[in-house]
Amino acid sequence: MINGTIEFSAVLLAGGKSSRLGRDKAGLVIDGLPLWQRQIKALRAAGAAEVFVSGRQGAVYDIETLADDIADAGPLTGLILSLRRARFPLLLVLAVDLPGMTSSYLQKLVSLARPGVGVIPRRGGFFEPLAAIYPREALAVAEQCRTDGELALHVLARRLMETGLVLPLEASEDALFANINTPEDWALYDKHDTHKKVTDASPTHPIMAVSIPMKEKIGFVGVGRMGANMARRLTDQGYNVTSVYDHHASLADDLAREIGAESASTLARVTELSDIIVTVVTDDAAMRKIFAKTGDSLLTGAKGKLFINCATVTPQVHFDVEALAQKAGASSLEACMASSITQAREGTLYLMAGGAKEAFDRAAPVLKDMSVTLRHIGPTGSAAQVKALVNMVMNINTAGLAE
Repeated sequence: MINGTIEFSAVLLAGGKSSRLGRDKAGLVIDGLPLWQRQIKALRAAGAAEVFVSGRQGAVYDIETLADDIADAGPLTGLILSLRRARFPLLLVLAVDLPGMTSSYLQKLVSLARPGVGVIPRRGGFFEPLAAIYPREALAVAEQCRTDGELALHVLARRLMETGLVLPLEASEDALFANINTPEDWALYDKHDTHKKVTDASPTHPIMAVSIPMKEKIGFVGVGRMGANMARRLTDQGYNVTSVYDHHASLADDLAREIGAESASTLARVTELSDIIVTVVTDDAAMRKIFAKTGDSLLTGAKGKLFINCATVTPQVHFDVEALAQKAGASSLEACMASSITQAREGTLYLMAGGAKEAFDRAAPVLKDMSVTLRHIGPTGSAAQVKALVNMVMNINTAGLAE
């Protein structure tokens, strides 16, 4: 401690694969600086006594860099290594792909922390653990998360909150937490001239306020093994999965606790909390029930919402749901899956979509993050027809093997 001020370490998390962007995020140039250098400036301006980088093996920066000891284990691994390395009792963390974050906001986090107790922003009920300050005591909890196979940082944030090792900071500044994950994100940012006209390259300049839209909020209805793994996958990819619902409430309760979502008590609540609702139910009857014309229904307050229906149901059900959605001012898309539980968790589904082109275009970023192959087959009902053919071929092959 110097003159009453607590000294703290700071790390830039730059270990992501940038697979969706197709290029290294850290090298994107903003205000004449590579993004990683811009973020380092923000950490130093926040008053860090030491700053280093956590990155992939082989990454080269002109600053001390910790290489991940486990490949593709997400930011949790970088945080663990950084907590082990930090010389001071508090560690300020910033992800490389949050260019809207300001040094003044980081200073605010630091001012609220104290030895043994960190601070994690919480926006709309969901943690923002990639711009937060952690106490050294968080290391044991983080290591236990990795041992348990819980690699998502929101799980760590929840555990730290429960043990009193961090405090929440309610945040409403969306622009601070907007990130760059896809070529579309970067194109939307890059097409604006605002950042090119900025002469002050300080990391405190809030350039992102007009640049990158936040991802749409996602809700899930039907969280059995497939639906739950799809929700986990999107959460891992940085989506705000706001709510989950299942006829078996215990399934929704368990998943909600795991991923930091709300276990919705009604279908209407899922629609209220979400922009896009993914349904993964069992059959025609279940689909008709969740899209009922009366009583509790996903159609309540559905204007402007998008329903992505992944269940294996008959084409006529998809036609009927589309008509009901349109009447409610919403849109729908069938997204039939030719894959299984493991692929749902890994984001390697084979998806066949059917519906209006506008609905497909809106759903595509979400579907791409869940799939290895995505095809827009045609209008509503067409994907279900192809799925039926796929199932028929698989069943013929199974029968042949049995013979």
